[in-house]
Parts: sequence; structure tokens; C-alpha cells
Amino acid sequence: MVNQLELHKKYRAFVKTSYTLSSEMELSKFQKLFTKEIDRRLEKKLKITQKESRKSKSPPKVPIVIQDDSLPTGPPPQIRILKRPTSNGVVSSPNSTSRPALPVKSLAQREAEYAEARKRILGSASPEEEQEKPILDRPTRISQPEDSRQPNNVIRQPLGPDGSQGFKQRR
Repeated sequence: MVNQLELHKKYRAFVKTSYTLSSEMELSKFQKLFTKEIDRRLEKKLKITQKESRKSKSPPKVPIVIQDDSLPTGPPPQIRILKRPTSNGVVSSPNSTSRPALPVKSLAQREAEYAEARKRILGSASPEEEQEKPILDRPTRISQPEDSRQPNNVIRQPLGPDGSQGFKQRR
């Protein structure tokens, strides 16, 4: 950096004196020398930066360990599936059933249990008793004459509660 400043100062001083001397020939010689020197330094810096960029682009070198195939390798890792012991401490096989088989109930037994549970929950033993009672909780529907009923295929526009056009209302 110091050398470039010195060269630049010399160049400026020479340019000032050369105009006073009006020697165009000497000025062009100095300019050629000056540009050659600058070109040489720039090329040198360019080479250095290119070398540095090549080094940074290449991946860092990591040592690679290559094992000899003739050496025996260790045994392959073994995988063991562990099973939980049963209540008596013996490991059971997957084919054996640990639950006792439930006795098969007949249809009559199942219906009797169902009726007992229904009576306990609903208060009646059979669904027939429920159907025999008339349903008084529901209001009876008043039938309308056929003339006042609207046909099922009528499509109408929705109206708001105040009689406005509903969704089609402009704001």
C-alpha cells in the first residue's frame, strides 16, 4: 500500500513537472512504466486471491480410515426380543392363551340377563310393555287441508326477520 502511494505521488509530481517542461515523450514513457508496474502488482494479487478461493472451495480434508478386509470383524450385533413374565413368573409363549375361556351362554340365558338389566335400568322387563302404553308426551299434529299445503318443488328466496331480501340485501 505504501509503495502504491509513493508511485502515485511520483507520478503526480512528474506530470506537474512534465507539463512545465512540455516533454510529451517523457510523460508517455513514465505512464507506460507506471501502468506496467500497476498491472504487474494487480496480477500478483489476483493470483493470490485465486489460490485462496481454490482452497476455500475445496472441502476440508478429513482423514479416512480404511480397514483391512483380511482382519476379522466383530460378531454381528444380536437382537433379542424380551417378553414379560406372567403372574407366576414364567414367560408365556405367544401361542398359549393366558385368559381362561368363557363359558358359552345359551340364548335363553342371555335374554334373561338382558331382561334383568333392562328392568334394573328402565323399570320394565320387556320392550313390549313400553309399546302398549299410548304416547301422551308428544303433541298431536294437526293435519292441514291439501289445498293450503305448498308443493315440495317451490324454491324461494330467503327473507330477513324484518321482511328484507335477506342475503341479497345491498349495503
